[in-house]
Amino acid sequence: MLIAALLITPFITCELNDDPIALGNRPGLELYDAGSAVVARLLGSLIPFFLGRQFLSSRNDVEDILRVLIIAGLVYSVPSIFEIRFSPQLHTWIYGYFPHDFGQQMREGGFRPVVFLGHGLLVAFFISTSAVAAAAFWRTKTQVFHTIRLRANAATAYLSILLVLCKTASALLMVPFWFS
Repeated sequence: MLIAALLITPFITCELNDDPIALGNRPGLELYDAGSAVVARLLGSLIPFFLGRQFLSSRNDVEDILRVLIIAGLVYSVPSIFEIRFSPQLHTWIYGYFPHDFGQQMREGGFRPVVFLGHGLLVAFFISTSAVAAAAFWRTKTQVFHTIRLRANAATAYLSILLVLCKTASALLMVPFWFS
């Protein structure tokens, strides 16, 4: 029922909003706009939902995804620490340009890492998500690796320190909710 509503409501919106736009000589919403909204909803919401439902149906599947997220955060921490210390230059060195305003990456006498993402906020969000995944493993007493014996509490502590070094207050605001 909800999926049908998501796919039908753009057509209702277009039928009820056919008045021309006051800026210039633009027509109101048309059938093309409804089709575009339906495609955007399919690609942005429904397909990821059904893929997640298909591939994350058991506890082992969720553990595997969280484990990959923790490992990716640990691997990503190496260039992040480099950029925290030496300024976000990897993107410029590899691609020849900086994706955002460099001044926004300077914080409290240091730098926020960018490491091939568009902005330091994205890096902090990714590190925060990895730290939350590690905290979930720590709370459930699940090992991150079975062969290397990497403990979840060590991964949580390391990623949490890296999160503080990312100097992003919005990502730090999620920390109190990890253990609630």
